[in-house]
Amino acid sequence: MSNLQQNWGDSMTRADCKKLGAIRKRAAMLDLCHITESMQLEMDMELAFKYFNLNLDKLLRADDLNFTHDICGIQKHINRQTKTFDDCFVPRFSRPKKG
Repeated sequence: MSNLQQNWGDSMTRADCKKLGAIRKRAAMLDLCHITESMQLEMDMELAFKYFNLNLDKLLRADDLNFTHDICGIQKHINRQTKTFDDCFVPRFSRPKKG
């Protein structure tokens, strides 16, 4: 089991969860996901947040093109079985890992 899988849920603050909700709502407004997929998107974004150390504030403030790139890229390249991302995808709003 990877460190990411062992620490699942350790790094999310209440503020981060609210930002993920706002990201999900914006994605739905841009028709990047449907209501039935919105909770899956939020879970995918939580994994991406932890995996890539996503800057949620910058993602929320991004123009539609860059926002769409990251949301669609995360959805396209996520591997839910291994909790990793395929094809060397890196979101534009990722940050270097701490530590």
